[in-house]
Amino acid sequence: MKTCQFIEKRRDATSSRKRKRGKLCNVLLKETAIPHIFPNLPKYLSFPVASQRKTQLAQSSKRFAVQCERQDSINNDFLEEERLTTIGNLSSQLENSSLPCSFKLIKVNEESVCLVKLHITQQRIATISHSLIISFENNSFTFVAAFKDKEISKSTFSDLCNGGEVTMLSEILNIAARLGNMDAEQSDLDETIHVACELVDSAVKTCDGNQIGIRLSFLSEQLSLAHLTPNQRRYSTSLISFAYNLFATSSSAYTLMLEQNFLSLPSVRYIRRITQPVKSSSSTDYLKVRVSRLSIKERNVILIGMI
Repeated sequence: MKTCQFIEKRRDATSSRKRKRGKLCNVLLKETAIPHIFPNLPKYLSFPVASQRKTQLAQSSKRFAVQCERQDSINNDFLEEERLTTIGNLSSQLENSSLPCSFKLIKVNEESVCLVKLHITQQRIATISHSLIISFENNSFTFVAAFKDKEISKSTFSDLCNGGEVTMLSEILNIAARLGNMDAEQSDLDETIHVACELVDSAVKTCDGNQIGIRLSFLSEQLSLAHLTPNQRRYSTSLISFAYNLFATSSSAYTLMLEQNFLSLPSVRYIRRITQPVKSSSSTDYLKVRVSRLSIKERNVILIGMI
């Protein structure tokens, strides 16, 4: 006969107090009970086994690496949706997109689509003021932009695409936005500046890196930055190095040149930000993770030694 391992009755020696308290509300185990699994065990005697905590993401660097991988996966999915494949796919993408500057989509043929912007004259005549034709030729997408029956040089959009070819839907929308915001005077000025830059760049190629070539390269970059706002400018590594050396020599002279707008140079805040020394180990870990994901070409940076 099995002995009961539970205390089912009160063990109070005083009978009156025992009767007053009544029966036991909870079943208790005896002190001599041997622990084992009982059938129909009450819930208040059952304790769930706590799951073991995962330690693979215990360090902040590992969590940051996982976050970077997740962000890279999202970026890759976005780029795949933006990538251009065929004219038919491009046409459907443009139909489902919000076209900038009141552009209208026209499908010319099986190999070309056109974005046009209409202008209503005082005589109530509709004319095409801006046009952007995208064609698929030789397994690549090319474009021709025009403003008031005049073709715009592809160098005007060199910062938005690569060599006059487009590969992403966002590139087409950005080109259309810039084209739609052009006016006659600004268009002529931009065209003149870009022609001047092309002439200077062609002269640089014949100088073979001598002193004249260095001066012409500096002149070409200043011309390309002259008509841009400070937020639109992208400086070369050589210009950033020159600006830092000038700022380190005399911060007052550098500030004066910025105020007088003699040259297109980075702001003082930008110079101070890129020359801040890296001190903490967490910043070093962050740089290692970011550098590991860059291509060999993107790893070329300027290292400025602080003495």
